[in-house]
Amino acid sequence: MIIGSESKRKGLEDISVVASTYCVGDRPAGLLGVLGPRRMPYSRLAGLVQYTADMLSRFLTSVPGSSNGTRTVTILDVAI
Repeated sequence: MIIGSESKRKGLEDISVVASTYCVGDRPAGLLGVLGPRRMPYSRLAGLVQYTADMLSRFLTSVPGSSNGTRTVTILDVAI
């Protein structure tokens, strides 16, 4: 978690990040996170982000050939 002023980037003082790594097999494959205001329900979001990252890891690991590097799975970043 990065909360407001903990960020070293200018202009992000009022934004917080709750993030978790997801994996393919045993290898880290990316980062899943939520951006929001400094005042958000961190404990609830931390659990939700971790759960979602775990489910994504399980899914990506279950794709045939994904954990041994012979297949590429592309996930698109979507902002709503």
